[in-house]
Order: sequence, then structure tokens, then C-alpha cells
Amino acid sequence: MGKFSYFLGLEASYLSIGSVHISQTKYASELLKRAGMETANSMPTPMMSNTKLSAHYSEPFHDPKLYRSIVGALQYLTMTRPDIAFAVNRVSQFMHQPTLLHWKSVKRILRYVKGTVDHGLLFSKSTDFRLLAFSDADWGGDLDDRKSITGFCVYLGCNLISWKSNKQTKVSRSSTEAEYRTMCAAQTELMSIQQLLGELRIPQPMSPTIFCDNQSACLLAVNPVLHSRSAQNIELKEYNSDNEEEFKSNYEIVSSGEDEDEADSTMNADVAEIVYALAN
Repeated sequence: MGKFSYFLGLEASYLSIGSVHISQTKYASELLKRAGMETANSMPTPMMSNTKLSAHYSEPFHDPKLYRSIVGALQYLTMTRPDIAFAVNRVSQFMHQPTLLHWKSVKRILRYVKGTVDHGLLFSKSTDFRLLAFSDADWGGDLDDRKSITGFCVYLGCNLISWKSNKQTKVSRSSTEAEYRTMCAAQTELMSIQQLLGELRIPQPMSPTIFCDNQSACLLAVNPVLHSRSAQNIELKEYNSDNEEEFKSNYEIVSSGEDEDEADSTMNADVAEIVYALAN
């Protein structure tokens, strides 16, 4: 059996430095042709920072079937493109009744893909097996139901191996609650990855680290007694003694500045530099 080179739209390029680049260049190019965007001008980001999508305030899009087809294809493209995860998740909320504004946002994503068609994931050889998670959340960013958006990414050493951007299932009453829910989601992902690494007999010499730019959420995670009022507003599914002990005993919680939070690329689509750093 030879080296993996192409499988289900995933392309592997082996570099002389012992690294492998996984991309979906051919798939992305075919998607642009299908959408009639192969000659479109490129854009520096997948979504403008002031874009607020809603189920209302715009005329219905004339071809919902086309909308669902293109957005579904973009969802598959996020397998190697965490830089578009936030934007694709947002337009995916309106599959049932897309509007012209939603389609305009889809075309913006495609224009960004046009200029970054060969972007993907770079995996490098490393003896660093530390797990690092970067989490972030907005607060009530959805115009229709005021639910917050969760965004996090997980690194194994220097390699990005997992990421997520989706709408939370419950309305958060504060930014601290929204950030804490996101930390819990990142913790759950870390637990799954730790279990997989254990089955593969890959050592974990250090406790995983979770970075969060909300100091109150960090304090709540490691010492909820000091913040009982905040804890009372968080449903028991996220806030319980098991989470408390997990955070305190098995994870290092670090409060980071907003400029240090790499999860911003799945959370805020307007920061071109952070998007580029996460995509390469």
C-alpha cells in the first residue's frame, strides 16, 4: 500500500521537511464552477464583521435547492478549512427558507475560497504531544433567538486537529455563561481526544490547557464557589461538580488576551490576520 494521495476530495502533498499538507483544492475548484463563481473576484475574509443574518428582513431566494446544494458542499469543505467554519455555520442556519441576503453571504464565502483555493491543513512531525484548546464565544449574537455562538480549536503540539463553530442550544444570560459553555464544549472534545490518544498509546506528559479570553469564565471553571451567583444561571448540564473537578484536577485554565485567542478565526470572521494564521 502506497502513500495516501487522494481520497474523497482530500489531497495530500508531502513536503521535503517531513510534513504533509491536506487540502481540497480540486473539490473547491469544482464547487466554484458549479456555483458559477470560477471567475469571480476574491475577497480577503469569508464574512464581513458587521454581517448579521436573520430569517427576516430580505426577499426569499428564488432557488432554495441551489442554496442547499452549495452550502452543503461548503460544509464538506470545512473538513480542511477551519477558516470558513464560522461563516458556513451561519449560512447553514437558513436551509429551509433562504433569502437573497443569505445567498449574498454564501457568494462572499465562495469569493474568499476563490482566493484561497489551495489552503488546507499542514501537519508537521513533532515530539510535542501537548493538547492546547483555544475557546471563544460571542454573546447573544443570533438576531432571531439571541443564542450565542461557540467557537474552539484544539492543537496537538503545533498541529491543528479539531475545531468547531456552532450555535449554543440555550440562551446565555451573560457573556461569562456563554464563555463557560464554550469551555465545557472544548473540554468535552479534549476528553474524546485524550481517550483516542490513550488507545493509540501516545503519551500525555502534561495536562491539556484551555485558553479563554474571559477571566470570569476562567475563575468560574476553577473556583465556582467564588461565583455562585453566576453559577446559578447556568443549567446543570454544563455546570456540575464533575465539570468542577475535571477543570481543577485535569486541565490548566489560562486567561488570554483577545489578541492571543486563536479561536477568534472560528468566532470573528473579520480578522484577516487571525484567519490566515489558523488556515496555514
